[in-house]
Amino acid sequence: MKKGAFLIIFILASAMIIVEGYNNTYQQVNPYIQTLLMKILEDYRGGLKTLTISPITSTEKNNAYYIMATAIYTGGLYGPISVMDSDIGKNYFIRLEAEVIDNIYREYSGASITISDTTRYGKYATFQDFIGQLRNIIPNTNLPVIINYSGHGKVENGVPVINFWDKNTNSRKYYSPKNIKVYIRKNSLTNVLLVYIDACYSAYNPSTKDSTKSFKALFINYAGALYFIGSTNRVHSAFAMDLATHFIADLIHNMITGSTLYVSRIFRNAKTRTYNRWMDYADLYHSASHLVYHAASEIAIHIIQDIEVNTYNPYALLIILDLIAYAYYLSLWGSHIESAARTSYNSMNIYYLYDVPPNWSPL
Repeated sequence: MKKGAFLIIFILASAMIIVEGYNNTYQQVNPYIQTLLMKILEDYRGGLKTLTISPITSTEKNNAYYIMATAIYTGGLYGPISVMDSDIGKNYFIRLEAEVIDNIYREYSGASITISDTTRYGKYATFQDFIGQLRNIIPNTNLPVIINYSGHGKVENGVPVINFWDKNTNSRKYYSPKNIKVYIRKNSLTNVLLVYIDACYSAYNPSTKDSTKSFKALFINYAGALYFIGSTNRVHSAFAMDLATHFIADLIHNMITGSTLYVSRIFRNAKTRTYNRWMDYADLYHSASHLVYHAASEIAIHIIQDIEVNTYNPYALLIILDLIAYAYYLSLWGSHIESAARTSYNSMNIYYLYDVPPNWSPL
């Protein structure tokens, strides 16, 4: 082979080796550069990662709506109230809360803040997926994280439990703090701004530091989340939905505007406004009740004073009795709203490691 031909082959081979080496290096480095660039852009724009969960299916929500609507339409002294307070009736507000919060995140996400919201509804809200989010996804983001759970809770053997779907059995089960602790590492959720478990008894045992017996101790004292919001007792689902949606909207708004108001104050303000609004509703029902009672009494006085006995119409008595029953029904609703507001207001509380403004960053 001539020297010139050999030189050309050598140059071409060297060029191919260099190009191939560059491609290999590019393939390795490029994802890192892209990830770094995305993090810089997220930090520049302002970002938030959220997880919104509700194990209530859309069918359960719709069934609850139809049952409540039927109870209200057909009347009855206790019908609508008993339906709203049952687990079936609560399903409507529980699922609706998660959907509204998800919409809040979508509406606020824009040029000033990027919100990456992961939603899990119905049978997709499995315990296995929740653990996967806590263990593998959430700890690996540099963005502050908000976790919203909206479902049913209760106390078993002195320990609070909340329900998820079990992917293996396709059934809903209750899980304790101990069930969750097994799968997550200590101080693995230090980038979590807030864990909001909106369920009855979710903040049960708030004073204990035993992370197997308290969700508050699990997420704050063990996992390192900054805030925890939950209920120490039973909570009315409609009140809980009102409070959660208004608080999240206020929180995101304060993030965007750069407010220095601390998160605990934002929550307490939202709780007070929700309570006052419910008490205003109660006053409206009581006022309506007094008005109907007054109408019944005026009709009775008219019958006694102005109508002769021999011309008395028995149907007038039925009208009076019907008005009295309706007045009592309105009064009952007013008292029920007052009681639900007081119980829920006292049950819903916020706990934290330390108090910060909403634009806190884990970095």
